[in-house]
Amino acid sequence: MILEKAKDVIRTLDLPTAESQMEFRIAKPDLVFVCRYSPAGGEGEVPLLACRFAEFVNAMMGHALFWHDGADWQAQLYPQAEAALAEERYRVFGSYGHNCPVGCGADFKALRQDGADALAVVDLSGVGTRSNMEVHLLRREGREWRLLWVPRPQDFRFTYTGYRKNPMVSLGAEGIDQFTVTYTDGVVETWTRRGTAYVRETAPQ
Repeated sequence: MILEKAKDVIRTLDLPTAESQMEFRIAKPDLVFVCRYSPAGGEGEVPLLACRFAEFVNAMMGHALFWHDGADWQAQLYPQAEAALAEERYRVFGSYGHNCPVGCGADFKALRQDGADALAVVDLSGVGTRSNMEVHLLRREGREWRLLWVPRPQDFRFTYTGYRKNPMVSLGAEGIDQFTVTYTDGVVETWTRRGTAYVRETAPQ
């Protein structure tokens, strides 16, 4: 019901022609959706929204994807990692007070497509004063998106002892084949796509 009501609102929006941040509300239940929007800019791409939603802007109830398939808007809850990795993420992020694999309160900071694939940059700190970002690679298959790749918590220096290095993700000028991660201690790592995953090109320090 919630996603259907959200689709009704999206149908009325004047969506921008460039990637942007946006928000909208639904009633009964009264919820606010904070989203990152990616327009269809190339072959195989679709208008796409990655959103978190809750009763208040600074809260979190869930995450969802909305996209236009050429005929109408479709929607689904945000896909999760495979079971073993999801369990690890629950343990690590649970130690920070989070209780969901994406990271409760997480904001989508960037959303870029390449055909049927999309790269999402997610800030796990939500409304925190320091960014704690990671990257998700998604793929649209038929009428569903699935999660192809998400880093293990230790890949971006997330540990049981708390956020220490505050990873900040930067995308290149175009495409989704590479991104960099910069930490507050000055270390910069480059990650490059290999098939359906990303590998670190620079050794961690």
